[in-house]
Amino acid sequence: MSKRDILELAIRIIGLWLISNIVIYMPGMISLFVLTPPEFISETNRELTKILSGLYAIGSTTFALFLFYHASKIASKFYPEKEDVASVLVTKDKKDLFKYSLKIMGAYLTVTNITSILQALPTILRAGTIFDFLILYLLPPLIGFALGIYLLISGEVFVKLAYRDNKATIAKPQD
Repeated sequence: MSKRDILELAIRIIGLWLISNIVIYMPGMISLFVLTPPEFISETNRELTKILSGLYAIGSTTFALFLFYHASKIASKFYPEKEDVASVLVTKDKKDLFKYSLKIMGAYLTVTNITSILQALPTILRAGTIFDFLILYLLPPLIGFALGIYLLISGEVFVKLAYRDNKATIAKPQD
């Protein structure tokens, strides 16, 4: 099995995880359209909440299905050639294995924070001010998304921090 194959599996699993979360929270989404909202929410905000929540549900579902069905294409962008995973273990290079693990973590962070960004949209009505919305609801997932992209592309800062002593070989087991 290649690194690309394992990354593809991880992306598919993340897509499936997103789909399962959508299914789990669907009753709450449907209730926005069926139940009468509280009186303290103005009519304009009620309609806007419904629209933004609907966009979140559609956007998240589309994104989850895209990940699930196009995981192979996404993984091939990061690993164009099928390098066997065993070759990383045979070289006994912990750095390579760590870099590969960072890519999987990057895929997870990117995906979960995209959905968090979509989920933050309806909260703009409850945030009070735009500044509150940006700091409390939008900035954290944007930072997580940026970190995820960085880990997918490189992650070199974390590799250097983890292996600053340059001892990156895996110890041979004692008999």
